[in-house]
Amino acid sequence: MKTVIGSYYRSKWFEENERSNLPLFLHLVDLYEHIISELLPINTDTLSSIEEKLALNKKLEQTHQEINQLKKKLKAEKQFNRKVEINLKLKELEKQLSYF
Repeated sequence: MKTVIGSYYRSKWFEENERSNLPLFLHLVDLYEHIISELLPINTDTLSSIEEKLALNKKLEQTHQEINQLKKKLKAEKQFNRKVEINLKLKELEKQLSYF
């Protein structure tokens, strides 16, 4: 069996009074999925599987990355018509981001 780590998730450090006990699960996979679901930055209660939740999170991260790239490109662009095109793409991506 080959183990592959795709990515990792982290959160801020919780104070002693903010911590809670781990829920009880019969299988370690279920506990893992619960912990990952809690760490994801979006509300994924409507999605059933962890794969769907992680795919949505990956799409969200890619959209953020595209927005940052377009903002850099917009600052560097000199021609007005290209700035308008980039700005339209940027607004479209931000609109997609609001759906998440």
